[in-house]
Order: sequence, then C-alpha cells, then structure tokens
Amino acid sequence: MIIDEYHYVKEIIESKQKPKEVSIKKLITYIIKYYYSEHKYNNINDYKRFVFNKLSEFNLDSGYYRESLYDHFVGVMCKKILKNQINVELANPIEVYLTKNEMNIIRSLPSEREQKLLFTMYVLAKTRNNSKGWVNYSLKEIFQYANINVKRSEKILMINDLKALGAITTSMSYKRTGFKVEYKEETDNNPREYIIKDFKNIGNQYIASIRNGWKMCEYCGRLIKIKSTEGRPQKYCNKCAEKIKKEQDNILYRKRKNSEKTN
Repeated sequence: MIIDEYHYVKEIIESKQKPKEVSIKKLITYIIKYYYSEHKYNNINDYKRFVFNKLSEFNLDSGYYRESLYDHFVGVMCKKILKNQINVELANPIEVYLTKNEMNIIRSLPSEREQKLLFTMYVLAKTRNNSKGWVNYSLKEIFQYANINVKRSEKILMINDLKALGAITTSMSYKRTGFKVEYKEETDNNPREYIIKDFKNIGNQYIASIRNGWKMCEYCGRLIKIKSTEGRPQKYCNKCAEKIKKEQDNILYRKRKNSEKTN
C-alpha cells in the first residue's frame, strides 16, 4: 500500500506508464478514483467509456489486456463508486502527529525494536482518514516502513508481544488479520508531541530521535553513528558517501572533457 497514494496515482496517469507492480484491475481502480470528482454526476456507461478511453492512452500489452476482458469489472467498479459503496479517497497525508500520551505508550515498551514498530503502526494508522486506529497495511509493509528486517515467524512473534503488552489489539477475519492502535485524543493535558512529515524509513526516524549521537543518512535513510561533532556535519553513511563522491567526480570529469573540446 502506498502512503501518499494521490501523488503516486497522479504520476502514473501523467506518465501513462503502468508500473510492473500495478495490475490492470488496480490501474482501473486508480483511474476511476482519480477522476471521480469530475464524473460523479455521470451515468455508469459514460463513466465506463471515459475509463476505457484513459486506458487506451497506456501502452498495455494486447497479449493480456483487451477491453472486452475488463468490461464487467469496470462496470461494477463504476457502479459501486458512483453509489458511494467504495471509498474514493486517495490518501495524501501532509503530516501526522502523535500525542504525548501516545508517545508515552510507545516509550513504555521494553525494547527499541518494539518501540519503533509501535511508533510506525501509529503513524501508518494516522495516514488514513477515519481509520479509527486500524493499521490498513500488510504485515510485510508494516515491517518495511518500520525498518525491521526479520523473518515472517519473528514478525508474528513481535506482533503477539505488542498484543500481550496491551499496546495493540487484533481482529481476525476470514480474509486478513487487522491491527489496531489506541488513539489518545489531543487535549490541553495531552498535546501534540511528535510531528512526522516524511513517510519513508519511519522506524529509523524514531530511533534517530531517541538515540544520542545517531542520525539518518540523508540519501538512503540508514541509521549512522556520528563519529565526530567537529568540522562539517556528517550527512551520509559510508556507502552513500562513496557513491555520491563517484557521481561528483564523474560530473567534474565530463565538465573538464567538454571544456577541453571547446578550447
């Protein structure tokens, strides 16, 4: 699931290129949602025709895409969205905040790894309007955003630990397992404490905020230990610093070559 869904879809539609990870049905859903405000008073057939016209702008492989194969699906989706049976919102969070009491719950957990997992779950829940605390992301996505790289069996153990500690609740359905965090509404006695505007490497952002002498690489988001406070502040991890140095050297080399040609 994409956190900044609106700009992700906007980029797809403007480029007229379907990413490999996006199925035809997902692309159709994106188009229908993106243009909903312009067509919400249209009839279903007009909306269907508009969607297929938009699909024709994409260079889709005729080996697996033909309009006839998706006629029923497009009709059903248009009908459901026009009847408000499907949420048309494309998430576009600018920032989310955690309150003092929510941060206290996070800090009460026994390990940093558990803390950054719960912090990430709070942030992910709050990127969706009206989520009511439900984290509508897959287990894999949650741990990716939390910057925790462990096997699935350990992911499940960590989730069970959070549940046993009372930090989250879960709801089992025949389709998927849901995870819910408990919101602590903002009040005079419970003000905003943490505001997050960048939704990449959420877990590392938390750790960088609580560990003295640590920060995030400004290029890849990896956590790095600051070796010295003297001189120019460290911006990048060693790997990214080397990569950036090579790129800069290549640019200087090409400039020198072009200058020699013109002289």
